[in-house]
Amino acid sequence: KVNFSGGPNFAYDLCIENISEEEKKSLDLSSWKIAFNGAEPIKAETLITFEENFKSCHFSKTAFYPIYGLAETTVFCTGGLPNEKPLFLDVDKSALSNNRVISPETPADKKTLVSCGKSWNQQRIKIIDPNTMTESPKNWVGEVWAQGPNISLGYWNNPELTKETFGAHILNTREGPFLRTGDLGFLSHDNDLFITGRIKDMMIIHGKNIYPQDIENEIENLSNKITINGCSTFEYQDNDRHKIVSVIEIERTHLKTFDPVKLKQKISQHILNEFNLNLSDIMFIKPMSLPKTSSGKIKHLSNRKLFLQEKIP
Repeated sequence: KVNFSGGPNFAYDLCIENISEEEKKSLDLSSWKIAFNGAEPIKAETLITFEENFKSCHFSKTAFYPIYGLAETTVFCTGGLPNEKPLFLDVDKSALSNNRVISPETPADKKTLVSCGKSWNQQRIKIIDPNTMTESPKNWVGEVWAQGPNISLGYWNNPELTKETFGAHILNTREGPFLRTGDLGFLSHDNDLFITGRIKDMMIIHGKNIYPQDIENEIENLSNKITINGCSTFEYQDNDRHKIVSVIEIERTHLKTFDPVKLKQKISQHILNEFNLNLSDIMFIKPMSLPKTSSGKIKHLSNRKLFLQEKIP
């Protein structure tokens, strides 16, 4: 009879994947009122599929509670109201790669984002252009900055990083100090926060912003041989040329039977069709060997470093 629980998005994917129809017969989720989802990018597809899969267990979609937070904001940063359905927003993929938020013209142009709710109490959220350090308009992607009594004072024994992260000011208005979250997102006209990615993970290819999570999602959905939340995509430069790499965990039950050549071809062709991008390398690794944070987020920079050092097994 638990009514408050949750986890990162991949936790819900694991439930979808691993809880059998037989187990669902004895599962009663009617008491679950707050099912929070945070710590990593929230996928609309996961929320929709989870609700469909566990409707027979009396799970209600109004229990979903997408959130955004950081340790630096005392964990909670934005969220919605209890008992509200999650808010989805369809945006144009190409425009989003140029930091603009507009409606898609065709289904092929569509990318569905999930609102992380609103800022609460005395905390303020601003979306800042990291190039000009000025505030971006609504429905325009920039870095998420936060200000309020819930913001940490800084990092232990690290004054330089504390000043850089917690002491930001808006250039033209001199408002501040703000916490620079390092996350990219935008505010809707109703002040709902949508997160689109992280600045450090962003890949800029042919003048367009490419979010690694978009490529990773496509790859993970291509085959059940690929581990859920088991793909890391990053770029590096080789003789002034941009190269893109995907490191992919293979499910333990498929390690000895999957065909790496066929799977590589399938992945390469799909990413070329979807993004007009050529993957320079695709590396398959064993399960549980992809570097992640304690909350299960992919460590893109660590993966890139290990790849360049030829230390990925």
